[in-house]
Amino acid sequence: FDPMQAIVTGEQVKNGKPAPDIFLLAAERIGLKPEECVVVEDSPAGVQSGKAAGMRVVAVPHSAMTPGQVEQLFSSADLVLRTLEAFPEL
Repeated sequence: FDPMQAIVTGEQVKNGKPAPDIFLLAAERIGLKPEECVVVEDSPAGVQSGKAAGMRVVAVPHSAMTPGQVEQLFSSADLVLRTLEAFPEL
């Protein structure tokens, strides 16, 4: 598993987050269908973008956020983790 098979930046797409463009281009570049991808995001706009792309989304909100803020801002994520260390091993 190589997590960095392609790097896509906001300058390479017409529409920035929360539009799905950046994630769709990344999937295309690595030869995967959107439903085969998992997005790891730390922002509500990034979560929206990943979901709009048809991908599963893991949110890792900033540690200063309260549980209420996390619930409100990241409720559409498939999984919310408090730290990257909590990410399951692949």
